[in-house]
Amino acid sequence: MDRVHFNSPARTRAPQCLDNKTAESSLELLQAQASALGCIAFKLPKWNALAGKALSHSVNVVESLFKQHEPLIYKIGVTHDPAWRWSNPIYGYCGDRDKWSNMTVFFASDEPYSTGMLVGLAVAMFDSASSCRSAIRTAKSVVADIGKAGAAKSPGLNEVANCSEKSSERDLTSVSDKKFLLTLPIKMSRLPKPPGVRYRGDLDAISLSSWCNFLVTYGCWHVLTGLAKPDPLREQAILSEFWARYRTWKPHHQIFRVIDAEGIDVSRLAPFVLHGDEGRGYKKQGFLVCSFHSYLGQGTELANSSRKKRPYKAMRLNYVGSSWSHRFVTATLPKMFKDEAAFQEILTFIKNDALDLLYNGVSDSDGNKYRIAVLQCCGDWQFLVKAGNLARSFSSVEKRPRRGICHYCHAGQLHIPFEDFSTNAAWVRTQFARDDQPFVTRPTLLDLPHEEGYAARFFTFDLWHCWHLGLGKAFLGSVLALMSERMPGGNIDLRFSNLSDKFLSWAEEAKITPYIGGLSKETIQWPDKKSYPNGHWNKGHTTTTLMKFVVWYLQREDLRDDPLLSKSLEAAVVMDEALHTLYSSDLWLDKNVAREVGQKGLRHLALYQQMAATSFHAKTALYVFMPKSHNCNHIFLELAECQTEYILNPLAHSVQVDEDMVGRCSRVSRRVSPLQVVKRVMQRCLRATFAHYVKCGYLNAL
Repeated sequence: MDRVHFNSPARTRAPQCLDNKTAESSLELLQAQASALGCIAFKLPKWNALAGKALSHSVNVVESLFKQHEPLIYKIGVTHDPAWRWSNPIYGYCGDRDKWSNMTVFFASDEPYSTGMLVGLAVAMFDSASSCRSAIRTAKSVVADIGKAGAAKSPGLNEVANCSEKSSERDLTSVSDKKFLLTLPIKMSRLPKPPGVRYRGDLDAISLSSWCNFLVTYGCWHVLTGLAKPDPLREQAILSEFWARYRTWKPHHQIFRVIDAEGIDVSRLAPFVLHGDEGRGYKKQGFLVCSFHSYLGQGTELANSSRKKRPYKAMRLNYVGSSWSHRFVTATLPKMFKDEAAFQEILTFIKNDALDLLYNGVSDSDGNKYRIAVLQCCGDWQFLVKAGNLARSFSSVEKRPRRGICHYCHAGQLHIPFEDFSTNAAWVRTQFARDDQPFVTRPTLLDLPHEEGYAARFFTFDLWHCWHLGLGKAFLGSVLALMSERMPGGNIDLRFSNLSDKFLSWAEEAKITPYIGGLSKETIQWPDKKSYPNGHWNKGHTTTTLMKFVVWYLQREDLRDDPLLSKSLEAAVVMDEALHTLYSSDLWLDKNVAREVGQKGLRHLALYQQMAATSFHAKTALYVFMPKSHNCNHIFLELAECQTEYILNPLAHSVQVDEDMVGRCSRVSRRVSPLQVVKRVMQRCLRATFAHYVKCGYLNAL
């Protein structure tokens, strides 16, 4: 089967746009370099082709390749240099694991906008090629070519060819799931639809009890303890040690009252987290994905690469590996914020399911009871507000009277500024006050065991949203703005162009993927000096990469005449060190390590506050204060004030891996019928998890 990559390079002037010899020679050079590789073909439209003709030409090129190579695997993309994109040693297609065979360039332009629009149209037109309907059409074509007798040698080919294209998802699901059992043996639960539910389809969900029953029955319980293969004695030792440390850290947590009263065997009790967030669904509408995951996993790449000891009772963070292997989807819903009744029904289902599993558990063939305890709820701030019925959040910053912004404390209320990062700030004394009411109404999820006197903490902040996609973007936006002022150039665009060149050169030398094409004033949303710069990127890893670049660059500059950049360097260094320590650690932090990380985080916040004050007095719009900075303060303050021998690594509640699962489910939601999107997404999740478990050796393919 051929793998063909269709490409449309941006920023390269097409033949129809040529107005000077330089541009023409540039395109000719690109074509010469591509031709030398022997696998890149240029099939460009005529020089005078208008938009409609260019689109028609592109469609014809793709369809002709289908006829020539079908069936084939393909992708459509944009690049500024086809030869470089193909042969790049770091992430070029020549070394890609998918083993691409060819690239075809069907359009070229000197600006990215028309190219981007054309690619978007092409993707929309040919997106169905990866759908159930496309699979059925392909199967029918193959059967027509080789006959039913020949197709019978390939199990399932005739069955797929007999499916109806009008009901492609339903029929193909019946073949793959019911006849060939290419899915997990997990039944979905049908939730009742109370009055007011807007979603018209079946409100299906996968209970945590069903997940647990599958894991126990098929010998996959070890996945919840971070082990690569079953080892019952070690699994029990790991879980027992986890609960011993957790009891020392939070002795008044209600879970221990349940454990003691019910006589629960903690060596078979897995600690879990509930996560929820919205992705981009059909027609760019929000698509809620709720999932569970264990606290225990196979660590982080940084921790695993620096690990010198492999303790028997290893308790590592749950990061490494595909999200299909250790994230367990329980419910999905389109348009969460517009369907309150359905959302509350999902929360009630999650709560009842989790309580039933905690008290009753699941038995194996020997009669041993396995249980799961959901200890906390995490997600982006919007989800926490919705799930926790929070009375105080980021949305109440500008309210009169000031209600505050934090459900942990009274920060943001009158005379209690959330912008105060000092250790004796007024809000510190208001944390988890006994008479405090941080909820509009008591949330359903608080029926789950939680920490006595700290009910608000059940809905916990996560460092990834607070720093990588929060304060970190604001900090780097201001630093990059100041760095651009040190670049040569007569205007802001030229200065950023020079800064961008330095960044890309550094990334190439350091062999680090930049994740963004360069730096510009748009990258930090800085149209003029009256606006506060703030990072305009969506990947948390971009924040990490830019932080390393900032440290590298500023350490090589003479900053004696620039107090803001001098403090920025110190702030970047201490935060980079704090994050490096967290990512190179396991699930539990030693008291001394936790205090050190906490102090570094607080030092970063103190420096940020100083730089913001300096900028304000100088009447320059830099270092904006944002509510997420206060959340970071809570995280680092708890570490700095650690009094117990061990404390949970805050990365245990960071949600980047969960966001990956949200993205996977959201992409599926855009490819199935919106009438039954919940059911179809669940079915595809079970199929994908089955395929991954077989690939990992957890299950034997049927």
